[in-house]
Amino acid sequence: MPCPIPQNLYNAVPRVCVYRDIYDKNNNFIGNYTGWASRPTATSNGHIEISTPEGNLWISGEAIYIEGMGIKLVTDMIIKQND
Repeated sequence: MPCPIPQNLYNAVPRVCVYRDIYDKNNNFIGNYTGWASRPTATSNGHIEISTPEGNLWISGEAIYIEGMGIKLVTDMIIKQND
Protein backbone atom coordinates (compact mmCIF):
# COMPACT_ATOMS: atom_id res chain seq x y z
CA MET A 1 0.00 0.00 0.00
CA PRO A 2 1.51 3.38 -0.96
CA CYS A 3 2.11 6.03 1.68
CA PRO A 4 -0.54 8.77 1.66
CA ILE A 5 0.65 12.25 0.70
CA PRO A 6 -0.07 14.96 3.30
CA GLN A 7 -2.50 17.58 2.07
CA ASN A 8 -4.62 20.46 3.32
CA LEU A 9 -6.89 19.17 6.08
CA TYR A 10 -10.01 20.17 4.11
CA ASN A 11 -8.89 17.96 1.20
CA ALA A 12 -7.59 15.11 3.39
CA VAL A 13 -10.99 14.45 4.96
CA PRO A 14 -13.37 12.29 2.93
CA ARG A 15 -16.80 13.94 3.17
CA VAL A 16 -18.36 10.69 4.37
CA CYS A 17 -16.11 10.61 7.46
CA VAL A 18 -18.47 12.33 9.88
CA TYR A 19 -17.51 11.58 13.49
CA ARG A 20 -14.14 10.10 12.53
CA ASP A 21 -11.36 10.46 15.09
CA ILE A 22 -8.72 13.15 14.61
CA TYR A 23 -5.19 12.84 16.01
CA ASP A 24 -2.41 15.41 16.31
CA LYS A 25 1.07 14.88 14.88
CA ASN A 26 2.10 13.02 18.08
CA ASN A 27 -0.82 10.55 17.76
CA ASN A 28 -2.79 12.15 20.62
CA PHE A 29 -6.58 12.07 20.17
CA ILE A 30 -7.92 15.63 19.82
CA GLY A 31 -11.55 15.18 18.78
CA ASN A 32 -14.05 14.04 16.18
CA TYR A 33 -14.85 15.52 12.77
CA THR A 34 -18.36 17.01 12.85
CA GLY A 35 -18.94 16.98 9.09
CA TRP A 36 -18.69 20.77 8.73
CA ALA A 37 -15.89 22.22 6.60
CA SER A 38 -14.95 25.47 4.86
CA ARG A 39 -13.21 25.40 1.49
CA PRO A 40 -9.80 26.97 0.93
CA THR A 41 -9.76 30.37 -0.77
CA ALA A 42 -7.07 32.67 -2.13
CA THR A 43 -6.61 34.17 1.33
CA SER A 44 -7.42 31.29 3.69
CA ASN A 45 -6.67 27.60 4.13
CA GLY A 46 -9.61 25.24 4.35
CA HIS A 47 -10.83 24.40 7.85
CA ILE A 48 -12.81 21.58 9.40
CA GLU A 49 -14.89 21.67 12.56
CA ILE A 50 -14.03 19.21 15.30
CA SER A 51 -15.89 18.32 18.46
CA THR A 52 -13.73 18.20 21.60
CA PRO A 53 -14.61 17.83 25.31
CA GLU A 54 -13.97 21.60 25.64
CA GLY A 55 -16.32 22.48 22.76
CA ASN A 56 -16.20 22.74 19.00
CA LEU A 57 -13.17 24.18 17.19
CA TRP A 58 -12.34 25.06 13.58
CA ILE A 59 -8.86 23.83 12.67
CA SER A 60 -6.55 23.67 9.68
CA GLY A 61 -3.22 22.02 8.91
CA GLU A 62 -1.64 19.32 6.80
CA ALA A 63 -3.04 15.83 7.33
CA ILE A 64 -3.47 12.34 5.97
CA TYR A 65 -6.45 10.01 6.16
CA ILE A 66 -5.65 6.51 7.45
CA GLU A 67 -8.36 3.90 6.94
CA GLY A 68 -9.24 2.27 10.28
CA MET A 69 -7.61 5.07 12.30
CA GLY A 70 -9.06 8.33 11.08
CA ILE A 71 -7.43 11.66 10.31
CA LYS A 72 -3.85 12.31 11.43
CA LEU A 73 -2.31 15.76 11.36
CA VAL A 74 1.30 15.79 10.20
CA THR A 75 1.88 19.45 11.09
CA ASP A 76 0.87 21.61 14.03
CA MET A 77 -2.85 22.26 14.26
CA ILE A 78 -3.92 25.84 13.55
CA ILE A 79 -7.07 26.90 15.41
CA LYS A 80 -9.22 29.42 13.54
CA GLN A 81 -10.08 32.41 15.66
CA ASN A 82 -13.59 33.80 15.45
CA ASP A 83 -13.75 36.95 13.37
